[in-house]
Amino acid sequence: MGDARVWILVMNSSNAQILRRYPPTGDPGERQIALRASRRRMSALLRAPELAPPEETFVGFGENFAQRTIWRRALDVDHLGFLHQVADFLEAHRVAGDFDGLAVFAGPKTLPRFLALMPVHLRQTVIAEFDQNLIDLPPDLMRSAIAAALRGRIDVLPGRDL
Repeated sequence: MGDARVWILVMNSSNAQILRRYPPTGDPGERQIALRASRRRMSALLRAPELAPPEETFVGFGENFAQRTIWRRALDVDHLGFLHQVADFLEAHRVAGDFDGLAVFAGPKTLPRFLALMPVHLRQTVIAEFDQNLIDLPPDLMRSAIAAALRGRIDVLPGRDL
């Protein structure tokens, strides 16, 4: 994989950043791509006052159990929809030949769900996976964390910083 084109995916349940071309060559077209969840179901719930989230914090069976269930389902459906959106986006670029390898950084709950729903051929491009949520780090810290995690893991990286 000496001159392979590696993309880095950094994501959580509602945001994703794709850093194209690792290590970078300096081409302005290689900058990052950002994807954001639309949260359509959650937005619809927020516009329905009769389904407002319960104010009590006790989790159990009671008059607000059905409302909590509705909100939980909306969050889960939106989350899965976003994971599919990211996977579909990456699969289209894989088919187009835009990258050869993919390193994935995602939180411990998001990573296994995302990897499980990836199309087979896209999953085969994953060269490294990390259950780390780096999405909220400032760009310089994110790049440093990625470089530290990948150093020694991929043979295109020796002595190169992101």
